[in-house]
Amino acid sequence: MNIAAIDARFQLIGDEDCGVGLHCRRCDRGGLPVAYYAGLCDPYDGDPTVESVTAIFGLLAAADRHHRTAHGEEAG
Repeated sequence: MNIAAIDARFQLIGDEDCGVGLHCRRCDRGGLPVAYYAGLCDPYDGDPTVESVTAIFGLLAAADRHHRTAHGEEAG
C-alpha cells in the first residue's frame, strides 16, 4: 500500500466528537466521509454508505477498497 498515493487522493478530517472521517478528494459525497473512525466515541450511525472502522489502519484499508470499487484502480 503506497501511503503517498493515498495521501494525495484522500483527506482526513476530525470532528467535534473526536472522530476522524476519511474523505475522497475525487468524489462528491455531499460532505459524507467514505469511512469513519470513532475513536473513543460512539460509532458513526448516520448514512449507511459510510463504513465504520475500529482502528486507524481501517481508514487506510477503506481508502484502498474505495479506489478499487469506485474508481477502478489501485490506491497504491
